[in-house]
Amino acid sequence: MYRFTIGVLLLVGCTGLMPRMGAGSGGASGVEPEHEPQDLDEEEDVHEDPDAIAAFISGLELESDGGIPQPAPPPVEEAVVETVQPDQPDQQEPVPVAFENWKQTDEQCMEALARFGVKTRIPDFDTPFVNAPVLLDGPIEGVEIRPRWPRSQRVNAVMDCRLALALVNLAREAKRHGVTQVLFYSTYRPIKVHDGPCARGKKGRACRAAKKAYKKAQKGKMSQHRRALAIDIRWFVMEDGETIDLLEAYERHSKKPPCKDEPETSSGRFLKEFACALHEAKTFNVMLTPNANKAHHNHFHFDITPDAKWYIIR
Repeated sequence: MYRFTIGVLLLVGCTGLMPRMGAGSGGASGVEPEHEPQDLDEEEDVHEDPDAIAAFISGLELESDGGIPQPAPPPVEEAVVETVQPDQPDQQEPVPVAFENWKQTDEQCMEALARFGVKTRIPDFDTPFVNAPVLLDGPIEGVEIRPRWPRSQRVNAVMDCRLALALVNLAREAKRHGVTQVLFYSTYRPIKVHDGPCARGKKGRACRAAKKAYKKAQKGKMSQHRRALAIDIRWFVMEDGETIDLLEAYERHSKKPPCKDEPETSSGRFLKEFACALHEAKTFNVMLTPNANKAHHNHFHFDITPDAKWYIIR
């Protein structure tokens, strides 16, 4: 039995939020431009092809603890979620791993949110391609999780119920490190639908791109942000009032497995321990850190991938 961590370089587009500056190892310098809230709707998403990811994983050579390359293992069996016995009052009910979380019905997920004490409400606007849309209506486990730029219509704060449930585990880990607020860029990024024909030439470029994205989405080919199953986190506010910003605090080692890093600063160690604990708990299928690529140099991208039985961090 080999213990391993699969690292994969995925191009999940969040490029619309990238500040125009270098991001070298150990941090970045310069001032990030302010982002208007509407910019969150204009971010480019590179399609996360589930078939391509599955093919990549099946062809990997995995390393054992001894560092000897091993052939890829057989398909991962469905995870079994352990239950907490009534005679163990000090233990918290575990959150389902990502695969089990996704497999819940909408009704089961909503019941789970209520059981964990997560307060939500249903959005009063359309949310195409989101199975069970909710908005958080209060902190989770005492931790406030919200967008950095609140909006009157909270479209970028919409979450599928399953993402909201995964955030219970995220909030627990954050609280363990003394975090009071987790601030993110966006969760849901709806596809704009353009009715009628598009203009020719450059004027119709955005219209044609939106229509193409919509057709792909109808076939299930889309970023998990389109399903409100992904979250991009950048800031953590601590109990003492300090704000830890990934752009400044994450100690980057490009394309290296994050959980094998040895950060030198307390903030760097916190960010590593936080992400790697969630990976160990299989809270999300895909976890991208600033080590992954330039598109993610200033934030964590965590998502639940429908039907995926694998768990990767990069």
